[in-house]
Amino acid sequence: MPQFDLNMEKVKKEIRKLSDLDYVKEEIRRIADEVRHFDIHVKLSPTAKKRLKDLEKRYEVWVRSISKAQKQIDREFNKAMRNLKKTKNDVTKKIEGAKKTAKTQRKKIAKASTKLTANLKKKKVKKTTKKATAQKTTKKATKKKATAKKASKKKTTRKA
Repeated sequence: MPQFDLNMEKVKKEIRKLSDLDYVKEEIRRIADEVRHFDIHVKLSPTAKKRLKDLEKRYEVWVRSISKAQKQIDREFNKAMRNLKKTKNDVTKKIEGAKKTAKTQRKKIAKASTKLTANLKKKKVKKTTKKATAQKTTKKATKKKATAKKASKKKTTRKA
């Protein structure tokens, strides 16, 4: 297990450095400059340089093929969206037409229904008045027959 140097003075000094914002900014700038000025080609061997060039070429080809595929996908997507919008508009128009037709048919049916109910009410009134008069006449006729039968029965019982 590695031993750490727990010298409190060194720890305090490092904490003071890190707490100083200007110092931290300066260190970050210095490191960024070193990274920018670092030339990888100077440090590489000739075989590594060749391999790096091949990798860069493959990367460029790969990026181009991805951008072509992305453009193709974008075109197809936009075409599909146009078709969907067109279909949506067509369907919306057809639905509106069907709603309009249904509304007019509903009105016609309601109008015909009110006419039929009015006609049926008139016919019922006529029929009920005819039935009422017919029932009164039949009741009178049946009463007469019943009384006639009773009278005839009484006569027969007297004879016996």
